[in-house]
Amino acid sequence: MQLARTCLSFAALAAVCAPAHATETVSCVGADNPGVVVEMNLGTGLPADRPNWVRVTTPEGEWSTLSIDQATPVSLYQSFDDGRSFSIDLADETVESLAILIRLLRGEEGDQTVRIGYLRVVGQSIHPIICDFGESE
Repeated sequence: MQLARTCLSFAALAAVCAPAHATETVSCVGADNPGVVVEMNLGTGLPADRPNWVRVTTPEGEWSTLSIDQATPVSLYQSFDDGRSFSIDLADETVESLAILIRLLRGEEGDQTVRIGYLRVVGQSIHPIICDFGESE
């Protein structure tokens, strides 16, 4: 019993003493509508493809994984980043059906990088988006 408590104490201490990972704020805007906005925060540690939070705004409404936002609550369902494409699926709050799909492609030439894709609000709309992945915190 004492050994179990000691191990739990070390595990808790390791979690508290772990180094903080930098994060990157990503902003996307609608290529055809400036009222379409996707904002997310990504960690630079592992898993790097898993957003810390996501906010989506379209003319049809607002959605967010943050409970502090005054938006329709959504949950991260899955995400994937292979270096060329980045996908995020957000589900309704109870994770029963998909609500938002975000798909981004990455292209590079020299020191230029472009990230473009689309935002799909399932059953409502689809929007082309252009993203900026450059603000580190």
